[in-house]
Amino acid sequence: MGAKHPGPLILVMEAVEETHDSIEKLLKTDGYRIDPARNEQDAVANATRKPPDLLLVSLGCAPAHVIEVARRIRDLRQPTGFHGAGMNFVDYS
Repeated sequence: MGAKHPGPLILVMEAVEETHDSIEKLLKTDGYRIDPARNEQDAVANATRKPPDLLLVSLGCAPAHVIEVARRIRDLRQPTGFHGAGMNFVDYS
């Protein structure tokens, strides 16, 4: 058999450790590679080192910060670009 192709790299920007851990476990189960970032500075530093295929951010982040991070990461990925998504978790307990 040939080598398995690694899954897309998702940069997960989430400050809450428990939430991040749950997201990471779920995504890794589906074959994605995860690059964790606890804040905007970590996200840009990680993306500079290894540009992600997708940026997944907590909707708890300030919109201006998310836009700036996305813009900076997009510029690293030129001309291929990348995708971004927001997430929000609600505790109904």
